[in-house]
Amino acid sequence: SRIIDGTFFFNEGLYYLFFGKHHNADSVLNLFYSDSIENEFKPHPKNPIVINPSNARMGGQILSYENKLYRLGQNNCFGYGEKLSLNEITNIDKHNYCEKFITEIQISNFKGPHTLNINGDKFLFDFYEDRFSIFAGLRRLLLLFKTKNQSK
Repeated sequence: SRIIDGTFFFNEGLYYLFFGKHHNADSVLNLFYSDSIENEFKPHPKNPIVINPSNARMGGQILSYENKLYRLGQNNCFGYGEKLSLNEITNIDKHNYCEKFITEIQISNFKGPHTLNINGDKFLFDFYEDRFSIFAGLRRLLLLFKTKNQSK
């Protein structure tokens, strides 16, 4: 099945997969787990773990800071990738999942970030400017034709 913004995370002997499903990824977050990356992943009993357009869609890797875990979620209430919410994971195991909202992260005068990944002292984020382009439809149409021709 097609998943959206799949995010792997390993914690205390379990592998976790956070993801949205194609039809409702902007507002519903699911969690699966496994004891091995090679074994079948089972649905978490608390699924869906989040039902909320303000933070359900994954917005980057799970972060660990000062012995606490954090999950970034995209805020899609007023448009795609409006900003990120920072949520502390207060309990995660194969039986329970709980998180609490901490704060929001936003770039002034832009949409975003809607993804943030951190590795040591390096970080990667993305954002965009919501503006009209008369050529946007043409670019999408050309990309569609190009993709179809490459798959033949």
